[in-house]
Amino acid sequence: MPANAPAGTNVSTYWDTNTVWIPLKDGTTVRTSDFTGVPNPFQNQWRPSVLQWGQDASLFKTISIKENVRLRINADFFNVFNHPGNPNNVGSDGMETTRSSGNSPRTLQLSMRLTF
Repeated sequence: MPANAPAGTNVSTYWDTNTVWIPLKDGTTVRTSDFTGVPNPFQNQWRPSVLQWGQDASLFKTISIKENVRLRINADFFNVFNHPGNPNNVGSDGMETTRSSGNSPRTLQLSMRLTF
C-alpha cells in the first residue's frame, strides 16, 4: 500500500501505472497520474544556469636568511583549471554564442616579500 493512498484503496487496479496520491494541507489526498508532456510532480526540477565557477590556488615558501630576516616567495594561480565558463551574453536571436569565454584565462602571479 502506498504511504499516501486512502484506506481501502484497491492498489491492484493501479499496477503498472504512474498513479500517485498527493497529500494536501487540509489533510485530504488527491490521486493524480503523470500525463504526457507534463513532468512528474515528484521529479526534481532544475534549470541550467550560468556555469560560472573558478578555482584559485596559492603556494608560498618562507626562507630564513638571518635570524630576523625572512624572504617569502608567493605563487598565486587564478583559474587554475582554465575553465572557460559560459559567456554572459545571449545573441539577439536568443542563442548563446560560445565564441567568447565567461571567465578570464589562467593567470599566474609571482611575488616576493622581504621581512626584517
